[in-house]
Amino acid sequence: MSTKQAYAVPELFVAWSKFTDPMSRPTFETFPQLPSCVATVRLVVGLLYGISLGYRDMIGGFGLLSGASAVMFFPLVYVEQFLKAETSTYPSNVAMVGVVNAFALLILVWVTIYTMNHPDLEAKMIITMNDEDNSISDNAAILESTAVEQ
Repeated sequence: MSTKQAYAVPELFVAWSKFTDPMSRPTFETFPQLPSCVATVRLVVGLLYGISLGYRDMIGGFGLLSGASAVMFFPLVYVEQFLKAETSTYPSNVAMVGVVNAFALLILVWVTIYTMNHPDLEAKMIITMNDEDNSISDNAAILESTAVEQ
């Protein structure tokens, strides 16, 4: 007499299998984890795009605009076109969930990698900041001495 143990599939795997099922037409009743999955995908896109921008030495607004569009629209197109999700049934706005967090992660990673790749610019910035601190303290000493004289 053998007893077989049934192993439960972890909820995380079930959610991601539903998220990758093409044209599954999820609703809030059939797949309530959709906003969490979209937010996670946005974070991954933000991380990867931030790494890309940092290593490609991108500077300026073009990197921000292209990063914002990547974070916002790639997951949205996936949900709308690939999954054919009925986003109107969800209480939260699936189109915007996780956008701010992913964009902040993108900027953080981009600035960190760019700074790590340009130690000369970082040293120049530190010297400039120290010079400004010294000039501020010098100005404060001048103001104190003129206040004492009066």
